[in-house]
Amino acid sequence: MLELLEARSARSKGEAGPGVAHLRDRIAQADRLLVAALSLRFYWVSRLLAVKRREGLADVDRAQELKVLREARLRAVANGLPPDMAERVLDFIIQEGKAALGVPSTSARRTPTLPTPEPPGPQVLRRPRAKVQLEKPAARSRRPASRAPRRAREGQASKGAHR
Repeated sequence: MLELLEARSARSKGEAGPGVAHLRDRIAQADRLLVAALSLRFYWVSRLLAVKRREGLADVDRAQELKVLREARLRAVANGLPPDMAERVLDFIIQEGKAALGVPSTSARRTPTLPTPEPPGPQVLRRPRAKVQLEKPAARSRRPASRAPRRAREGQASKGAHR
């Protein structure tokens, strides 16, 4: 967490960022933390399931799942993460955990996604959400390539023209 704050501070001061290898190492470290967090979550969910079964409670609590998903959206907004992505990922984790424990998997998530809650109070650490837009491949001519004039094919490829 401290590294995230330092990176944000350096970025706001306009300092040059680390190289590709360093960034890949950081991503690998984050991946290791995610796997460790998933393992910890799975452990506690399995313990909860054992207690619920011992006490005669239902394995699945959809109201609790919805609460967890709403809280994930709130935390995502507060941390500059797209809330829909956070909800989908956490719902996937919940469903996969159920499947691994032999619990029927019925998602509490609704379509469309849950409304995005407003973050509480000012968010000092909030970073702007990056709007990532994938480039669409250039449209292909409906005529076979052998029949299209060569200049037209080259013009579309170099300009990335879309129809």
